[in-house]
Amino acid sequence: MALIGIFCVAFRTPTRFWAGASLALMLTLILTGVLVSIHRTGGTRAFAVGFVLFSAGYLVGLALLNSRFGFDTPTSSFGDWLSDRIHPPGTMNKSPGGPPKPMPYNIWTFRDIIRCAMACLFGIAGGVISQLLFATRHDQASKRDSC
Repeated sequence: MALIGIFCVAFRTPTRFWAGASLALMLTLILTGVLVSIHRTGGTRAFAVGFVLFSAGYLVGLALLNSRFGFDTPTSSFGDWLSDRIHPPGTMNKSPGGPPKPMPYNIWTFRDIIRCAMACLFGIAGGVISQLLFATRHDQASKRDSC
């Protein structure tokens, strides 16, 4: 619940502080997932591995797409749409170049926060998928016992 609250505050006031806090939170979650996958077993490990793979994979894929191909991703479009819904017209600076307009928030900072939130969502989805796969696997030991 605290994670949702932090992202909601960051969406409402998309400043550089909240973009940095979102990134720090996401990196902390990924690194904690690595530690959990090392030191735990069973379903907990499965969730941690899925979380790390999906969230880190999303961030790496995003970085490769932006640097290699130079186009906006669907999360950028989603960020623009969400920003229009949360912030009234005239409060978000959307000019890509030139002198910045004196507005309290910047669309680029909002997009950074959206990317961190989406990485977290992808990580949770990956963790759930991994945990489901772990719970429905067929152990070699159970096959030997049934023969």
